[in-house]
Amino acid sequence: MSDYPYNVIQTEYDGTHSYLLEYINKCKSGEILIGHELMLMLDILLTHFDDPEIKVDFEDGHKRIKFIETKCKHFEAPFAGRPFLLELFQKAFVEAIYIFKIFDDEINRWVRLYQDILFLVARKNGKTPLISALCLAEFFCGELGTRILCSSNDYEQADLMFQAIDSMREESRSLEKVTRSNIKRIFFGNPKKQKKTGKFSYKNKGQIKKISAKTGAKEGKNIKVGAVDEVHELKDNTSTMPIRQAVSTQDEPLYIELTTEGVINDGYLDERLIEVDTELPTSVKYNEAEDYYNGIVNSNTGEVIKYADGPGGLAALFSYNYILDGGENSKTGYVRATGKIDYDVRILG
Repeated sequence: MSDYPYNVIQTEYDGTHSYLLEYINKCKSGEILIGHELMLMLDILLTHFDDPEIKVDFEDGHKRIKFIETKCKHFEAPFAGRPFLLELFQKAFVEAIYIFKIFDDEINRWVRLYQDILFLVARKNGKTPLISALCLAEFFCGELGTRILCSSNDYEQADLMFQAIDSMREESRSLEKVTRSNIKRIFFGNPKKQKKTGKFSYKNKGQIKKISAKTGAKEGKNIKVGAVDEVHELKDNTSTMPIRQAVSTQDEPLYIELTTEGVINDGYLDERLIEVDTELPTSVKYNEAEDYYNGIVNSNTGEVIKYADGPGGLAALFSYNYILDGGENSKTGYVRATGKIDYDVRILG
């Protein structure tokens, strides 16, 4: 599929229409103008359709798209009360998160390939409403007991996402009658039907909560979905790492950072963008990980950087101000790198 000319990329895969393939086709043909980095990401996504080790399954992604468009409604003027109809790029974004699956030998089932998302969008393109709707979709369409955490640099910004979720919930009669909320949390269960059983009842202990970077005691939480808004305002990862650690206890977590470009130099977003731009392998399986740990070198000196003791280990390379984040992401089956890099790196063949 990745070898097709731009004007004949098929928009169906195994008989199912793909919004992602439709979006890629329009971007490649020039009908939709996008940036260079996004085009590189689309090229990577396009190769997944031909990868024999990746399963393409549209069910989860299309279920959440349908939920958003049929259950969620806008709550602010001038579109208040209208259905939340997604643009093509938004549908493609949701598809990209959910349709690609890899097999996890540890839990013996297929899981999402992408579990850590950086959503970098220009201002006033609806990023907070979209992720709010996606969190609400995950709350209803996800597993029993799904816990979701909304966070941001300050309490007011975290409250924007929480209020967006709660307002969409209240706008839908079918969602509102099986849930309840207070100023800090959203729960399942209708107060008038406390003896009712099932997923949409008091027996479901799932909840949606909000915190800010200034909120204490972030450690110790066990959440399925973490969403952090406006990360360009963060100076470091002190507020995000506890959330990333909290979702790491799940077999198939979803961690989303949404933001625009910011003005804080050498802040957290700068580190994340360095991580994205670094030419490190993004799909090295753990049975091959040890070789890659041993193959990262300082291009300036040729010196091999230390590696972890076996796949899944955590190597904190303080002398280079560089961390191989293998421990906390071990459940995903992929090696990931984080931290600020002040020199070029390459992978030994």
